[in-house]
Amino acid sequence: MPRPNASAPSDRGATRGDPTRTASLSSSAAHERLHSSGIGSAHTLLLCAKSRSRVKYGPALSDIAHATLGFGAGGTDILKRPRAVRDAGIAIGSALAAAGFAVAGAAVLLDMIGVIRIGFAPTSYDVGKGLDVAHNLVLAAAFALVSFAVAGRIDGRERRLAFAASVAAVSFAAWIAAQALYGVSEPTPQGVYTLVIIDVLGALAATALLAAAVTVAVAFRRAASAPADDQSRRDGLLAWAAGGLGLSLALSTAAAIVHFDNVRLLDNGNRGLHVAALGLAIGVVGALVATIALVVSRRMQGQTTARWLGPREALIAAALGVFVVGFVFVALGDATVARASEHDDFIPQVMAAGRWLESVSAWILSACAALVGTGFLVSAVSRRSIRTG
Repeated sequence: MPRPNASAPSDRGATRGDPTRTASLSSSAAHERLHSSGIGSAHTLLLCAKSRSRVKYGPALSDIAHATLGFGAGGTDILKRPRAVRDAGIAIGSALAAAGFAVAGAAVLLDMIGVIRIGFAPTSYDVGKGLDVAHNLVLAAAFALVSFAVAGRIDGRERRLAFAASVAAVSFAAWIAAQALYGVSEPTPQGVYTLVIIDVLGALAATALLAAAVTVAVAFRRAASAPADDQSRRDGLLAWAAGGLGLSLALSTAAAIVHFDNVRLLDNGNRGLHVAALGLAIGVVGALVATIALVVSRRMQGQTTARWLGPREALIAAALGVFVVGFVFVALGDATVARASEHDDFIPQVMAAGRWLESVSAWILSACAALVGTGFLVSAVSRRSIRTG
């Protein structure tokens, strides 16, 4: 059962006068709030994502995904086959990411339906959930655009990727609005602002992703007019975007930690929250590796080094490998929370189903990262083989 300060938006209707049911619904609301705060997923474009207690890794990896998916779009490739394998991985992986975020949107929608059925949340909270659903669906559309951009002709690819990043920026703006509405809907019993703090951290994480998406859009827009054999400026901007992704995941991890003391779930439910939070922390490491990859690429191009592409591809593959591990932890944590929710008589089954969808979304995103990472690894190994033999 939740602690006294784990209150949810004002209990109304059937819960009034029933302390046991009110406390249980408050626990459900507090846990669901963490999910909707974006601390859960996902949420990645280049490496980013998010949507509730699973703390969008997403949302987390959403920007990272945008950045990572676009890392190899520009520049000159002497080896056509490795580039084709890498680009195919990016295109298919982006399509998978679009499906993953669509599933995440469905999970938030089920949560919203559960909250409305219980009737304990103010209208502003419900509106925030609606914006959270829109955030995931628009982010899914951005990934779909990345897939089309990479699968299409090379001419104009940078401009298409810039447009996809702009669409992702719109989704993150919606997420910021959702976090703001969550914050104004939270109760503050006896001056306890813990849930508000979680919402503030979520809003800051979304802001970091918005800044990263805008940076990615600017990077590819400038790359369209830059020499094909010198993409150092683009990679420098993408390094800042990857850093923004890492900051967002760090803030989401902090919000998850704050949440630990505000909810008590049945069975191993709380352990699932810890596992999902660990997945977010692992994502921070992945974002750091991606940042290093782009910084190294920029510096090597500045030194007119002809071998900058291979090291960059290898480091990006390593970053995506780290993200795979992070997504797996998030998926396992979400599944544990979903299983615990199924056995809680006071949590509507529609909300438990939403938590299962969160786990499915994380598994899909892990497959996306694995596929794209494999493409970059093949590209890196092929270039090394040519140089050494």
